[in-house]
Amino acid sequence: MSSISIPVFSQNSFLKENCIWIYNKGHYVCVTYKYHPTLGKIKYGASITDGTEPDAYSTQFTENLTVTRYKQYPVQKIIEPNLEYYSLIERLIFEISYGFGCYFISDNELETYDYNEDPVSIRNLQKFTCLSSRKISRLKTVHHVFSYTSDKKPIGKLNYYNKDYYISFRGTKTTGEIEYGMCMIDYDTHNNEAPDFIKHYSEESMYDNSDERLFYCPISMTIPHEFRHQLDRHSEHHEDIMYCIIDHFNNYY
Repeated sequence: MSSISIPVFSQNSFLKENCIWIYNKGHYVCVTYKYHPTLGKIKYGASITDGTEPDAYSTQFTENLTVTRYKQYPVQKIIEPNLEYYSLIERLIFEISYGFGCYFISDNELETYDYNEDPVSIRNLQKFTCLSSRKISRLKTVHHVFSYTSDKKPIGKLNYYNKDYYISFRGTKTTGEIEYGMCMIDYDTHNNEAPDFIKHYSEESMYDNSDERLFYCPISMTIPHEFRHQLDRHSEHHEDIMYCIIDHFNNYY
């Protein structure tokens, strides 16, 4: 018989696991967490797949996303103290499903967030509705479109306030239902020159971000009848759909 007894924890004790995978109700959940048993204090970041077993690429992508959320946008709260391991995992799943979700940005963090370091509009993520239609999420064809707006500032003839929109979307022309993810950069130009940080964001990296938002926190809308033919994968362009998405985003988010 083993002589090892049940662990005893102090206020300095904590349990931590990095990128553990949990299968729950048809979804694979990746979680990184740190739990203080005596205090009931927990910090975590998580990601949820679309329901299919992730391949090697999806696993790496999801784990990187989870670690980023744990480091930059963790959920931190007080839960029940001294939970046993499986009770702790169940509590995490409950919190991810019905509580704060996978990650969190507080109002204070939003006010002090340095957009020169990362100008992508992460602040809008907390307003996204993450309920995905199974019919749309199963579509394999993802379209990418880009647009920008430029508004002249009150002072200076060559000073403008710009927004670049990188959009990923998929949908069906039968009903006009689509889901989209958007990555937006807002910045000022002076004397017709963009700031230096723009150079660090390639088109590929921006579409990677918009894909991530499409797959993990999509926004749903319906395209008007007259533009639904542009949802065909063989359509020559998606210009009208692009403007519908931008209008929808600016009006509701």
